[in-house]
Amino acid sequence: MRDVLSPRWILSLQALPMKRYRSLFAAFLWMAAIFFFSSFPADELPYFGLWDLLLKKSGHLAGYAVLGALFLRSWEDLGIRMKRAISLALLAAVVYAITDELHQSFVPGRHASMVDVLIDGIGSAIGLLALHFLRKWRRKMDGPLPTQGS
Repeated sequence: MRDVLSPRWILSLQALPMKRYRSLFAAFLWMAAIFFFSSFPADELPYFGLWDLLLKKSGHLAGYAVLGALFLRSWEDLGIRMKRAISLALLAAVVYAITDELHQSFVPGRHASMVDVLIDGIGSAIGLLALHFLRKWRRKMDGPLPTQGS
């Protein structure tokens, strides 16, 4: 089993074709988007009245669902086995959620929230499950080819 943090594994990344890095690049772009939206001071954020809390927490859930799925795809593309890739994807998304909340604590009018980290973690898990079931559905839809006599 490969140890992801070992220097030998990191050096082996140099031998990978660039297309294997595309999904990792997509994950980093998504992280940059999350960072960008977290950087707005509270007084510059839109207010949605009664729907404000629901819409903002749904944004956390959806944003981190995408991030979790992107991380899973990234780890798989780098050759990490499924079970380990799932664990790493969830861990990476939650660690990023924590750092994002810490970042928000330095933004005027914003604060760090463990509730948001929990919502982000749940969103990541939903993204992982959604990707899993989407793949399962696609395999079922592709199915075996019909025989000549059918």
